[in-house]
Amino acid sequence: MKENAILIRYHSNKCDDKLLFECDEELNKQGIRLCKLDLKDTILHAALDFIDLDFIAINYLIIQNYMINGSYDLFKYTMLKLWSSIRPHDIKDVPFTLRINGIPTINGPENISCKVCGPISEDQKNNIINKSFELAKSISDNNVKLLERSAFYNAFDAHIFNIDPISLDESEIDIEAEVRKRTKE
Repeated sequence: MKENAILIRYHSNKCDDKLLFECDEELNKQGIRLCKLDLKDTILHAALDFIDLDFIAINYLIIQNYMINGSYDLFKYTMLKLWSSIRPHDIKDVPFTLRINGIPTINGPENISCKVCGPISEDQKNNIINKSFELAKSISDNNVKLLERSAFYNAFDAHIFNIDPISLDESEIDIEAEVRKRTKE
């Protein structure tokens, strides 16, 4: 993923194309390219708990630049609009993912996928975006210890976190343990 691009992927036929166009124009003014992957009418066979079906992926450097130049609230507002444009409120079973790539750490760059499930209010979306960005900063500052990369890391190319939309508690998912657990069931 390019440093000056935001990638979105969505599968719903209820995507708000007008709102998506507005976001694209706003980001272009800031020199950021919006890349879209439309999965409408695509047949998917995957473990929807782990796949990034509906998501926004952003490079950590973009977040840092907005924080440094004082326009973080404007950037966050654009992220909220993107989320609302690609994700209808009535989807409950498939997690939404906010993915942050290229988080600098002492062990090299890391990627995280922050997943949230269920119907989510605009206030909750705002809080989840803040929580995801704070988590990325904490990882960069070496205040959060990530799980060891398992054999499944390369399949997802990220550490996967669940974020509770109400409590905002985050927890990293041990994919290898989850796969073992599910194969026993």
